[in-house]
Amino acid sequence: MDRKGAGLAARFRQAVGAATAQRELDEAARERARAQAAKARSDLFDDLVAFAEATGFVASSRDEAGVILRWRGAWIHFQPVGDADGVRVRFEGAAEDEHRLYREALLG
Repeated sequence: MDRKGAGLAARFRQAVGAATAQRELDEAARERARAQAAKARSDLFDDLVAFAEATGFVASSRDEAGVILRWRGAWIHFQPVGDADGVRVRFEGAAEDEHRLYREALLG
């Protein structure tokens, strides 16, 4: 004979186990998405530097503060924001308004 409440306790343990497993799956998915976003931002910065080099006349510099492109005294600065894919854009002559680039998932 089962002890009183044993069946309910077993169902509760099963529900808690399922919720814990789902939470771990969700966290792993979030971490994969964050890593993909960070890689996309790094790839964008690589592409910006490659573009500057390919022109032969746009100067570029890259460090932890982002990428700066310069031409004829003008500049544009692409700065990382957060730990994923955020990019703030500042450029000469711009107001102090905040400009950002946003990544859209590819469709299809």
